[in-house]
Amino acid sequence: MCGRYKQTMSADALARHFGAVADAAFVEDPSLDRPRFNAAPTQRLPIVRVVDARRALRPARWGLIPPWSKEPSIGAKLLNARSETVVEKPAFRDAVRRRRCLVPMDGFYEWKTEGRDKIPYLFSFNDDRPFALAGLWSTWKGPAGPVETFSILTTQANALVAALHDRMPVMLDEKEYDQWLDPAQETPRLSTLCAPRPWPVLSLRAVSRRLGSVRVDDDTLLRPDVSPLPVDTNHGTKHESDHGTRTDHGDDARAKTSERPKSSKPQQGSLW
Repeated sequence: MCGRYKQTMSADALARHFGAVADAAFVEDPSLDRPRFNAAPTQRLPIVRVVDARRALRPARWGLIPPWSKEPSIGAKLLNARSETVVEKPAFRDAVRRRRCLVPMDGFYEWKTEGRDKIPYLFSFNDDRPFALAGLWSTWKGPAGPVETFSILTTQANALVAALHDRMPVMLDEKEYDQWLDPAQETPRLSTLCAPRPWPVLSLRAVSRRLGSVRVDDDTLLRPDVSPLPVDTNHGTKHESDHGTRTDHGDDARAKTSERPKSSKPQQGSLW
């Protein structure tokens, strides 16, 4: 969690909303500036970060590749970073101190499974307004040039999200954007900013099972194609260890090592 999300605003609209300057890449490559109803790992998606003391909207590849990594494939395993342990993990500890970002969106998805049934649900604000998740970014120097990448922080799920999953992305209030982005603060009240919150204006609804295919990316995904499964939104949150075994979404898999790996081969580990 989070492994898919929705971001349907244009680059200009996002820049206005977040008080940022949009990078020229959104004009040069129109494919970067289109509604995304099925934003998926390894795709280039908008983030907001500080450049020359100003907020900048830039495209970045989802799945953080640490600067010291020999292989870009590790990015697919580092979609998410556990906020509780992010300062300890080699893949994230430098980024959380110096390279924090906002990940704009207007909804994120999670699947509910019962038996053989697996139905995706969309979490969004009641008025569909955009919001931002807490993210980390990094630049990896590849053979074809530098690649900007990012990861999304996760925390223990609140009662609403816990009905489907025990983790949720860290959602930031607008008043917290500056504090999160401020490079002068190495670890800006992480325990407070990343704590699970009720978000009473957050709602969920079933969407199409076709969300599972990254080739489908249009507004027809917002219409459920089966009857939704019952969801208990009074579900309590779960406490978990740092050694879970879920494998449906990447979450600091490589970051669990206490030191930088000596081998260039990606190491396998817990995704949650």
